Amino acid sequence: MDPRKAPGIDGIPGGLYKEHWQTVGEDVLKFCHEALRDSRNIQKIISKVLANLLKAILSVCISKHQSAFVLGHMIHDNVFIADELAHYLRCSKNGPNKRCMVKLDMSKAYDRVEWCFIEKVMLKFGFSRAWVNKIMNCVRSVSYRVNGNSNSTDVIVPERGLRQGDPLSPYLFLFCMDALSRLLLDA
Repeated sequence: MDPRKAPGIDGIPGGLYKEHWQTVGEDVLKFCHEALRDSRNIQKIISKVLANLLKAILSVCISKHQSAFVLGHMIHDNVFIADELAHYLRCSKNGPNKRCMVKLDMSKAYDRVEWCFIEKVMLKFGFSRAWVNKIMNCVRSVSYRVNGNSNSTDVIVPERGLRQGDPLSPYLFLFCMDALSRLLLDA
């Protein structure tokens, strides 16, 4: 690179760093190490790219009964179907075809998804091992620290759950719910 060129938005040419490395070198290295150590930004980009790729193929993989986050499916359709089904069951005369409805409480459902289940579901849907590994690397990259009284705990690494706000989470949850739906239909 020409030492007079400034490829970054700061307008500082590379030659300036080279000439004054004794003065700025330690700060530049410290900044670079901190940027690389905090890989959350890179992880967010990777997660968004993978989510966009999943989004593009959802309508092919996910059953027509699942409507959340699937292009061309309307989530409110399921509300209408549930209402119609409840009306039918209420108004039936309890003939030979007795039926029932099951309402599942999905509170904190993201927190309860087992990572090994996500992995098995993705493989069962026909995704390659390499693709599933990329997805699972994003899922497993989470870690926590609890701060209190000016102290931090050691790093806590969970073994299940999907992150709220992660672009991959709704799609991975959708695959899990589709697998559950298929199991119920086959029962």
